[in-house]
Amino acid sequence: MSIPTKYYLRAGVFNFLLVAFFTLQSCSKSTDPKPNGPIDTNFVVSNVLQSNMVLQRDKPANIWGTAKPGAAINVSVSWQTGVFNAITDNLGTWKAVIPASPANSTPQTIQINTAGKETITLDNILLGDVWICSGQSNMVMPLEPGSGGSFKGIVDYQKEIAAANYPLIRELTIKPNQQKSPLTMLDNSPVWNVCTPKVAGDISAVAYYFARKVQAEVNVPIGIIIAAMNGTKCEFYANKEAFNEDPEVKEVYGSNRDISVLYNGMLNPLINLSIKGFNWYQGESNWSDGPLQYAKLNAALIKGWRAKFNQGQLPFYFVQLAPFAKNHNTEPGGGDLTLFDYAIFREGQENIPNLVPGTGMALTTDVGDILRIHPIEKRQVGERLALFALKNDYGKNVNPYG
Repeated sequence: MSIPTKYYLRAGVFNFLLVAFFTLQSCSKSTDPKPNGPIDTNFVVSNVLQSNMVLQRDKPANIWGTAKPGAAINVSVSWQTGVFNAITDNLGTWKAVIPASPANSTPQTIQINTAGKETITLDNILLGDVWICSGQSNMVMPLEPGSGGSFKGIVDYQKEIAAANYPLIRELTIKPNQQKSPLTMLDNSPVWNVCTPKVAGDISAVAYYFARKVQAEVNVPIGIIIAAMNGTKCEFYANKEAFNEDPEVKEVYGSNRDISVLYNGMLNPLINLSIKGFNWYQGESNWSDGPLQYAKLNAALIKGWRAKFNQGQLPFYFVQLAPFAKNHNTEPGGGDLTLFDYAIFREGQENIPNLVPGTGMALTTDVGDILRIHPIEKRQVGERLALFALKNDYGKNVNPYG
């Protein structure tokens, strides 16, 4: 007996709906992440580590990231033989350590993989010295004028930018990021750049002149990491543990709800990175602090950073407050005599080297315009910071104060 055609049609429709149902179920399972657990695709290399970067010479180089717990990570580098391994811990983090190597100006390659996954390749890597440059707006201030008139261009900025072709200088500018808890990865995925006229205009002018001076004198690659934000206080950059080192600092600043927010978002993701040292240009937002209070706060920040980076007594060079007319006797009607003026604040900055060894202050009272809080004479500032590094860290016969 033949089966009526309508039964074939009904069966066909039923089968079509059945296939469609399971297809949709399959698609939803493949795209939804598994809750509360690692997934196979979470093999990630820290976004601090990129093509075009400088790795610190003469120190072990850490290569780190995240993956599924128990995953084996393999790292190979073109300047050394062998494969360097790491096993991902229970928190999903891994770190491979490359033995210390001397400076190398020839572009190198790093390859990183885990079993069954594609290889991540970082190209055009140099080995040299890495300096972190931090602070507020005078460290942020780039070579060319800022958008919206926020910054004037530095002296001769057009000429400087046109000539800024320095393949051995690399820079990474971290976008401002305030976080209540420490991050392990940078949120905004900044990019390492080779210093060329195309990108130089956006680089911190102080950091640029520092790097240019040091690179010319030492002839090794220089990497600068700029972690700075306009209008910010020193306590925003200090890690929370630093406030426990000095009871007075904790009492004065510890109740500020914004303590450590910039350290958490911009500096903590860097602590696995081997570096040469720090440059610091900040103080305008703390100008009304008592001079000794600020000196102790800055000392706590320095000690806290050194502890977190765990590379010994890393040098820390900072800039004297700009010669701006924020003094009580220059305010209308004589100003408020109870306020601490900029001159007294600078006196307080002089206490920092007495509190913390391995530091130095670049003088600025002879540079700039008293009517500009953001002086456009940034070459002198960057080069004076460089003189401290050249004398103390590179053995050059120079005078940072002359």
